[in-house]
Amino acid sequence: MKTKDFISEYKYKNQHCVYRLISKDGVVIYVGSSSYPSNRIYSHMGSDKDFCSVEADFFDSADELAKNEAMQIAEYNPKHNTLMPASLEFITLKSAQDIMTSDIKRITRNLPYEFCRGNTNYISASNFNKLRDVISESSTKTLTAIIDLSHKKECK
Repeated sequence: MKTKDFISEYKYKNQHCVYRLISKDGVVIYVGSSSYPSNRIYSHMGSDKDFCSVEADFFDSADELAKNEAMQIAEYNPKHNTLMPASLEFITLKSAQDIMTSDIKRITRNLPYEFCRGNTNYISASNFNKLRDVISESSTKTLTAIIDLSHKKECK
C-alpha cells in the first residue's frame, strides 16, 4: 500500500501491527511494530529510510507484536534494523555464551578435586581432558544439528 494511503486509512485507528517499510525496488528496508501505525509510519517519513510503500500484519493483542516483529526481522534482515526487539524468540550470541559459561561453572563446581591449597581446588589434567572431551563431543554433535536446522544470515 502506498505510504500516504496507509497513513490515511489508519489515521485514527488504534490497531496492533507489525509493519514493513518497502523501498522503490520492493526490498523490505525496515520492520517495526506499533499500536498506532499511522503515527509511527508518519514519523519514519522524516528519517533516512527511503521507502515508498508499507505492508502490515495486524494482531489482536500487543503481546503478539514483539514475537512477530522479531520473526520478520530475522526473515527479511532489513538494513535499517540494527537490533532485535526483546522477545523470547532470539537471544544475542554473547548472552548465550555467558549463560553457557555460567552453566559450565555450575557443573564443574561440584567436581571432586584431587588437591587443595587455600581456596584453590585442583583436578588432574587427565580428568580435565576427559571432561573437556565429553563436553566437546556432545557440544559438537548438538551444535552441528542446530546449524543444520538453521541458516546463517549475512550481517548488514
